[in-house]
Amino acid sequence: MATTPPADAAETSAAALLITPGIYEEKIVVPADKPFITLSGSKANSTILTGNDSGNIIESATLTVLASDFVGRYLTIQNTFRKHGVEVVALRISGDRVAFFGCRILGYQDEAGRHYYRNCYIEGAVDFICGNAASLF
Repeated sequence: MATTPPADAAETSAAALLITPGIYEEKIVVPADKPFITLSGSKANSTILTGNDSGNIIESATLTVLASDFVGRYLTIQNTFRKHGVEVVALRISGDRVAFFGCRILGYQDEAGRHYYRNCYIEGAVDFICGNAASLF
């Protein structure tokens, strides 16, 4: 009978980052090789990750989650760029088993896939939730 080799500790270790209240103007990327990360604020209305970028869906995201098993808690994730006909993204997700709790996601267009959202406020305009998978709200 074949056995599965033990998992590498780096592949299964979790990291939780507490973000103090404030407005953070930057793009954040969680790379695919960094699963089991949690970003947690104290309140969504006081812990704000913001961007003001346009272009295409891939490059304009304020928060990009490429890793699986990511959790976001009590954050506002927003892209404030506004111009009719220009796609901008607050949140882009490619990982699997991604969950958000008590978050606010604000953008002209938000992209999502197989993910779970609990007690979240999501606001957008054209196709603000899209992707080739399933989302549970």
